[in-house]
Amino acid sequence: MRFREGDFTHRDGDAPESHFKGAGRVTWGEKFMTYDVSLAALPLSLTAISRSYPGLPARGEYSGPLRVKGTTENLSVVTDLVGDAGRLEVDGVFDIAFPGYRATARGSATGLDLRRFLARNDVPRTSLALRWS
Repeated sequence: MRFREGDFTHRDGDAPESHFKGAGRVTWGEKFMTYDVSLAALPLSLTAISRSYPGLPARGEYSGPLRVKGTTENLSVVTDLVGDAGRLEVDGVFDIAFPGYRATARGSATGLDLRRFLARNDVPRTSLALRWS
């Protein structure tokens, strides 16, 4: 399916919804879907995504550009997201196909408040700046 000026919403129960606008192509394959999309996350709800991926500790809503290309077992993601917990820049390749998950990425965080990012009151408030690879 090709689309331009797409407007998409993802809901999962009572979790905050994700809203995306953009263009691209999604192809149904024998084993995996293939994506080639450029979207604006308005916002992306990691809280809702964590319901499908319970091992994902991140929570909150983040807005910004999102470039996704590849299959669910080899998915390139480039993004620069800003939310209440801070700013996250990520450039990586992810395997999000069940049963095993993998990530090879580099990125940075600015003003990262772990209490908000993890939605845990037992974690201290922070304002971290970090890079990883």
